[in-house]
Amino acid sequence: MFDYADLMLRTYGEEPAHSTWLRQAFSEFWPAIPWGSAVILVVEVGGALLLISGIRLIRHIRQKASA
Repeated sequence: MFDYADLMLRTYGEEPAHSTWLRQAFSEFWPAIPWGSAVILVVEVGGALLLISGIRLIRHIRQKASA
């Protein structure tokens, strides 16, 4: 089973605070789901992709406005 907390500990030496909060929420509401770490990873990757898309959109709008 993929363990996101273990990956973060090995990579950065600590688990981010927001992951701890999400992990606690998952363990309280869905204690039987063993893939909660994978869900947290998907949520974080999705957020990063949204951020990148937003930055690209702003750059595109600025280029159109200056042209």
